[in-house]
Amino acid sequence: MLDGIYYNQMQFFRFYKDGTFLDCLIKGEGDMKLIATWFNKENTQSGIIKGHYKIVNNVITFSTYSHFGYERTIDYTGKAKGNKEIIFDSLNHNNGRKTQNQKFIKFNLK
Repeated sequence: MLDGIYYNQMQFFRFYKDGTFLDCLIKGEGDMKLIATWFNKENTQSGIIKGHYKIVNNVITFSTYSHFGYERTIDYTGKAKGNKEIIFDSLNHNNGRKTQNQKFIKFNLK
């Protein structure tokens, strides 16, 4: 199972070994060192979406709500490249937009 925080230019995912994931958008350049202090399962702050992921045959799948309205979901399918990054494809059910090869880099919590 996955464990850790992965991010791209503005989106962060945190994966836990128990199959839980968190999803959050962060605008601007904040203090990256503080991310681990508030981006956790215990935080019920608005804007953090919580769900469950699955891994079957090394393929990671999960669905999360859109941050711009909870009417539709976005499906993610990805594959880890070693333990340092995950490459995701996504399908936004709100507008039908497909995105491929989104690279999320593992954040070093230390």
